[in-house]
Amino acid sequence: MSGYYDNHAIKGNQLLKELAIELGDGTDISRAARVLRSTLHTLRNYLSTEESLQFISQLPLMIKGVYVDGWTLCEKETASTWEEFKLDVLHLDGLPAEHDFGNMITANQPIAAVFKVLLRYVSGGEMSDILHELPHKLRMSIISLIANRI
Repeated sequence: MSGYYDNHAIKGNQLLKELAIELGDGTDISRAARVLRSTLHTLRNYLSTEESLQFISQLPLMIKGVYVDGWTLCEKETASTWEEFKLDVLHLDGLPAEHDFGNMITANQPIAAVFKVLLRYVSGGEMSDILHELPHKLRMSIISLIANRI
């Protein structure tokens, strides 16, 4: 039975390793975990419960746990711009935000890295569904950001 859980841990750690590499330091798994957590927690605030469940069904088990940790079902976030989304991500990261994301300009890169890595784990159709749940301005900003990172 432990092999079952070991396999899930390996898959989750692989995603974190890929993200750490995208962030520029393949050894800083702690930063990758914080960046992933803050970005996922912000994203879930913009998605319906149904869309969140469809999204996480495609993620490694360990990352599903990160997504749902501390989750309380509430109304979707109403912020509509990329700047507001970034502020939410930085706020959720707390004290490490300056190290993890830098400032509002440099925060683009780590958030884009999260989306780039998620695209390796989530189908194109599901990512399209996620993006279409977001407000138009925010959706267009994320699409542009992803396109520039790939």
